[in-house]
Amino acid sequence: MVLPAYIGRASVILDAETYYAKMSALVDSGPYQLLNKDPTDNLTRKLSEKPLTLKRDGHIPDQTPT
Repeated sequence: MVLPAYIGRASVILDAETYYAKMSALVDSGPYQLLNKDPTDNLTRKLSEKPLTLKRDGHIPDQTPT
């Protein structure tokens, strides 16, 4: 696998087994956690509802100046 380096304009070459082992180690002991479900739909819905709530509560006017 050829991957972009985390910092800089370099590339890193790893064999697939090493890459998957490193990713598994990050999930097991690092700051990442394996999710049971993709949160994208829920987050998108909440993000779409927020401006409507702000408008309904009077925090955003019906028309904004251009």
